[in-house]
Amino acid sequence: MEQLLPGLSSAPNLHPMVVHFPIAFWVAATGAWLLAVTRKRDEAWRFGLWLHLLGVLGAAVAVAFGFWATEKMGHDSPGHALVHVHRDIMLWATGLALTVTALGWWKRTAKLRASLTALSVVLVGLLTVGADRGAELVFRYGMGVAHETPPESTHTHSHDDDHGEAHEHSGPQQAAPQGHGAVPHAEPEAHHSADAGQDVAAPLAEPSDSVREPAKARPRPAQHPHDHDHSTHEH
Repeated sequence: MEQLLPGLSSAPNLHPMVVHFPIAFWVAATGAWLLAVTRKRDEAWRFGLWLHLLGVLGAAVAVAFGFWATEKMGHDSPGHALVHVHRDIMLWATGLALTVTALGWWKRTAKLRASLTALSVVLVGLLTVGADRGAELVFRYGMGVAHETPPESTHTHSHDDDHGEAHEHSGPQQAAPQGHGAVPHAEPEAHHSADAGQDVAAPLAEPSDSVREPAKARPRPAQHPHDHDHSTHEH
């Protein structure tokens, strides 16, 4: 049994195994009754009435297992007051469902369908709040579970090592600081200066007079040295 159904064999109690049946039956029954009232369908009303009856039977089993689980946990266990909140809400929901189902089977007239459908909607709302408190007990506080540690997995992921090596090679390149005169910074500045126009001065040293050609738009104001020598020879 433990090898075939290990989850069921390890369950501290059977209450979580049966609580979903009344929830599903009552929600489906309310939907069927809403369809019967809005569309005037008798078969939908009868179907919803049978679902309400199945929900009451499932709730009786769930309540019985709930009381059994409470006794196994003990009344002095931590968080037992929260268990009482969940229990009381679900008992009210079960009592309302029993009343609605009994009235539906006893008074099978069309006059009560709207009122019973409204009570069924209230039942679903109360059921939602109670189920939420039960989920809080299990998922938030871990009450009613075995708390066993799962076995260690022998499965390894080989691609994780390659992924880690890729990060090791790419990490230092991204984190390495760039120098003040490094080439990657100088190249964008050079391209930017060339695109900006001829008026932008280059960051390097200016070329000599023998290499640089005079600009036509800006003639040099200084007099050429050969003109000074020619005037001297005339005198």
